[in-house]
Parts: sequence; C-alpha cells; structure tokens
Amino acid sequence: MRSKIERYYLQREKNILLHLREFETAISETTLHDFRVELKKLRALLRFLQEVYGKQEVRRIRKAVDAVFQEAGALREQQLFLLWLHTNRLGKLEKTYAGEHRVPEISGALQQVLKAIRKKLSALLDQHRKLVATTAQAVPEAYSTKLKHRIEKQLSQKPTEAEWHELRKLLKQWLYSVSWIEKQRSTSLSELYRFSDQLQQAIGNWHDAIHIHITLLTMKGHLPKDPKVQKDHAAALQKVAITIKQTATAVQQLLEHPVPAGKRSLPADTL
Repeated sequence: MRSKIERYYLQREKNILLHLREFETAISETTLHDFRVELKKLRALLRFLQEVYGKQEVRRIRKAVDAVFQEAGALREQQLFLLWLHTNRLGKLEKTYAGEHRVPEISGALQQVLKAIRKKLSALLDQHRKLVATTAQAVPEAYSTKLKHRIEKQLSQKPTEAEWHELRKLLKQWLYSVSWIEKQRSTSLSELYRFSDQLQQAIGNWHDAIHIHITLLTMKGHLPKDPKVQKDHAAALQKVAITIKQTATAVQQLLEHPVPAGKRSLPADTL
C-alpha cells in the first residue's frame, strides 16, 4: 500500500500535468490560480526532500518547477493588480496599466513556455516518484514535528514586522507538511493549525498590499500627464496605504494572542 506522502506526490503530479495540457488551449484566471496552488504544494514537498536527501538529489526538478512557478506568477500578479484597480474603481489607471501590460499577450507567451517545458517536467516528476516512494513515513512525520516546534518558538519570541514574511513561509511549509503525515488528531494541534493558517493568510494580505504599493510607486514616473490618470494614481496610493496599515494591525493582533503550545493532534487535510 502506498504511503500518504507518496499518494500526495502522485496527486500533485497528476494535477500539474493536467493543467499543463489544459493550458495549451487557454489560460483562465481560475485555472492559473489552481495551477499555482498545485505548484506551491509540490515545491513544499521538494523542499522537504531536499532537506532529507540533499540539494543535488532534487536540483533539476526544483529548478524546473521554480521556473514554471515564476513564469506563471508574473501573469498572476498582473491579473491581481488589475483586479485590485477594478475593485477600487480606479478605471483610468486600470485602463492605462492594462494598455501597457496586455494580459492576452502575456498569456500567449506563457502558453508557449509551458508547452515547451511540459515533457521535461513530466519526465522529472516521473523520475522522482521513486524517491518519494522509498521515503519511510516516519521521516515526514519527524520533519513536520520539527517545523511545528520552530513555529511555537518563533511565536513565543513575538516576531517583528521584518520577520513576518519568513514566518509565513515557515507556517505554510508546516501546513502543507500536515497533509503528508498520518497521526491521530487532538483538539490542541487543530487549534494551532487553524491559527497558523489564519496568521499566514493575514501576513499574505499585508504582503500583497506592500507589493501593490511598490507597483504603484514604480508606475509613477511612466504615467501619462492626463489629470484623471494622475488623480486615480494618487487615490490608489492613499487606498493602499490604508490597506497596509489595516492588514499590519490584523497581523499584530493575531501575534498578540497565539495559540498555547504543547498539545498534540492533527486536523483533516485542508490545503
């Protein structure tokens, strides 16, 4: 019988290759988002394998997956920024940005990149299946426990704003690792799991607002002199400044009341 981590890997392999075949026809916002989620899950698993077996063992597949993730991320960021402008009714700025960053053209270029790498990635995924299959189930169990202890320690030290992004990466790695292991549940760890997910989402919202702010600042020197566009840009900077403050406050409030450590259990797979 296949271990849980092997079943998890096989599902990621199946889903990623299915998305790549679908992308040869078209790329939608929904399918691109789902594809990136699958890549994040696979990248988390590859980080685990790298820690266990060393960089050289997974170097080629990590390089290929990271390249695909970056390519897909560039388009996803364009989509999210345009959505933010639209949601905040900044039509003139949205039109200006969309004219300079044509999503259909970017989508077409991404389709070509993904088509070119599909066979290579498929072969690499197949090659590393054996590595996952021969990994004893106790290994991811110990790895997940170690991550949990690191989280508990960092939360007890009240991480600063400069440490939030790294904390989020640790939280997400642990949350993903929970899906690879088989342990009996207990209420306490379920609380830590839910808290960790809530905290990583809050930090993600804050980080997204920071990224939008940077994008807006980058645009400033290239905007047309149209007063309406300039007005939209000024309004956008004000809105995102408020969002940054609000999202930072949400993170700080969570960090002030972390879940007590020391209880053990596992929730259902939710990632």
